[in-house]
Amino acid sequence: MIRFISACVLCAPFWMTLATAAEQTAAATDATAIVKQMAQTYSACKSYRDTGTSLTKFLGDTPFENKVEFKTAFRRPAEFRFEYTSDHDVMQDRMIIHRDKAGTRTWWSVGGGEENTTIDAAIAGATGVSSGTAFNVPTMLFPDEVGGWSFLSPEDWSTLPDAEENGRSCYRLTRKEENGDHETVWIGKANFLLIRIDERRTIDGKRGTFVTEQTTLYQPEINIDIPDPELEFNPPANVPKTPARNPQSRLLRLLKALLRT
Repeated sequence: MIRFISACVLCAPFWMTLATAAEQTAAATDATAIVKQMAQTYSACKSYRDTGTSLTKFLGDTPFENKVEFKTAFRRPAEFRFEYTSDHDVMQDRMIIHRDKAGTRTWWSVGGGEENTTIDAAIAGATGVSSGTAFNVPTMLFPDEVGGWSFLSPEDWSTLPDAEENGRSCYRLTRKEENGDHETVWIGKANFLLIRIDERRTIDGKRGTFVTEQTTLYQPEINIDIPDPELEFNPPANVPKTPARNPQSRLLRLLKALLRT
């Protein structure tokens, strides 16, 4: 009996290690299944609409913030409209991406005009200036047409305890980089729609390291009737090119530093 008890004690760490590994594998599998279900929900939907905001905090000696407001309207197979507005210390800008059966067009207050393009190029061009909001959902609505990173790309998602955001019960998935950067996505349990994204990024430049913390919030609707006016291009008429407010603003200095990396 003593030998049996001793053997059990000696083997306990081994079995605990196996149990922990099994739990991690199950959590990773669940996370992968949740992400795949979210992607499938968007790629198969008949219509989609959202409004939202994205707030980015630039941390450092002189911290500041940049806020983007956005809205999306989509009706399969080809009607799409995305718009964002941003008001910060570099400039006040607005962009529209529009697609219908005739093709894709963009309008940007900074560019000062309309441009014919493709949906892939339009979204790529708007991703940075929109704080990623032009990319996150459209890449799931048009998975075969929009290239680049997607939520399905990483294989290292893990689960966090479920939580509630704006009255919606959500799955929470997270992934971390070796440098401490991390991303957490909140996915609605009722319909597998993207509800929130929390990100921390470290950006190394020749003039120093910048850290950003970003929270993006969505108010999504799926498979609903979208009135035709919400899908019209409708750019503002006779809007002059937006000048920079302050050439020496903090955000502009940041962007210049990043271009030198």
